[in-house]
Amino acid sequence: MREMKKGITIVDSLSRKAKINIFASIFLVFLVLIIFSSINPIMQIVENRKKISELEEKLNWLRNKNIELLALEKSLYTDEMVEIEARDQFNIAKEGEIIFRTVEDRKEDFETTKSDARKSIKDDLVYSNCDLWENIKILYNEKMKK
Repeated sequence: MREMKKGITIVDSLSRKAKINIFASIFLVFLVLIIFSSINPIMQIVENRKKISELEEKLNWLRNKNIELLALEKSLYTDEMVEIEARDQFNIAKEGEIIFRTVEDRKEDFETTKSDARKSIKDDLVYSNCDLWENIKILYNEKMKK
């Protein structure tokens, strides 16, 4: 016990070593709390980096696919490809060629045929008599889907 001026008495019940130990233990508890609170954000950062790398791979694949499709589209506008599509679509023959058309003989109920025709008109794109390029696009899309 120490006595100071004016009758004030200070009681020191803890030694200096005990005070250092208390301070060190409080500091360690605080440090552990900080570490535990930062684990979740660090894990999110790692997961986001994985997602970024996956998305970059997908982006590169899509860019390559886009380049391939652009090259294919450009090849469709050559005179040879336009001629092939027009011959397929409109049954046009070169001089000396013969076009054979096969007709399937179906024995279906009239109502079934009528309902199928309605479905095909709704579901499929219809060729136009006046728009050659649109007809070629429709034909091309149908062949690419097959």
